[in-house]
Amino acid sequence: MTSTPDPAQLSSLHARLETMNNIVRGLRITIPEEQSKLDKWLATIHELLRFSDQFSLPVTVIGPVKSGKSTLLNTLLGQNILPMGAGITTTFVTAIHHGNDLHDEISLIPPDQADNLFQKSCHFLFASELGESEVSLFEPDDRQRIKQLLEDFSQKTTLTRHGSFDRDYQLLKNFLTGYGSLADYYQREQLNLSFSQEQLEQFRGFITNEPVSTFLEQATVFFPFTILPKYVVMQDCQGLDTPSPGQQALAIQQLATSPILIYVISSRMGLR
Repeated sequence: MTSTPDPAQLSSLHARLETMNNIVRGLRITIPEEQSKLDKWLATIHELLRFSDQFSLPVTVIGPVKSGKSTLLNTLLGQNILPMGAGITTTFVTAIHHGNDLHDEISLIPPDQADNLFQKSCHFLFASELGESEVSLFEPDDRQRIKQLLEDFSQKTTLTRHGSFDRDYQLLKNFLTGYGSLADYYQREQLNLSFSQEQLEQFRGFITNEPVSTFLEQATVFFPFTILPKYVVMQDCQGLDTPSPGQQALAIQQLATSPILIYVISSRMGLR
């Protein structure tokens, strides 16, 4: 049975290893005849440093929509990095890692995964209309056909259940709309995107747009924060009471997988 390393002990170990690394590097200069032995010491120290650097402690900030989750994180970071404003501004879990400078990364889900989800929702919602025929998100004629079926569906069916949109209807709408914004990336097979500090608004456009966020696999901010240990990974989560079933499922997943949760309560809105 394995156990999770204690963060405080790991941080102390990292500091001691850094001290040892500096001492051994100094000895290589003062005792050149022992360099071969000291190089073996350095190799072992560097291996241990890599282990301690790889450890991370996820801390997820959760709460209702508009409770101030992103505002809290921006305050901790000392800079307005995450989007804030009226309406729902966080549509995908955004991880904040320690980095040497501010930059952002986005990973899109692979085409086969997107197509598989699209096909399953199509056949679940339109089983009688589609029969055994195959449909693909990446075929213009198929997208047009599903768009027409969705329009017909919306006119004859109640789109909400218990205050939330029909999951498959919403997912298909998001796929069709989101692909319109991301088609160029998929056609160029450019699934991993990087954004500099000057491109922060472009990065925000991915995590605040629900149809686009349907295609996201990861959204990461790297920032040289000083208020928290470097191994802490802060995660900005969607509102737990979001009307989108897909976003709600992702938020609930964070509840089950994150070892530490911070629940934000707005003094203006109270518990919901």
